[in-house]
Amino acid sequence: MGQREKQAAGEPHVGIIFTGLKVKKSIERCVKLLRQRPTWVEDFKGKEFHVQPWPEVVVDGQLDTHFPYIKEHLE
Repeated sequence: MGQREKQAAGEPHVGIIFTGLKVKKSIERCVKLLRQRPTWVEDFKGKEFHVQPWPEVVVDGQLDTHFPYIKEHLE
């Protein structure tokens, strides 16, 4: 995705610094990625252990907050 496309998507940036990083959108992207991971782990002998399901994530407060930041550092 080029710089113009990112700006059109509401994510203006200068290099790796997003000048208008939308915190809610970034959190939602991280939650989506985590939910794609399995809720089980495998030990070194190949035995599966089920772990707790992923918790609900609630984003509350100033939902339109955005500020300059390096997205990868926040995520």
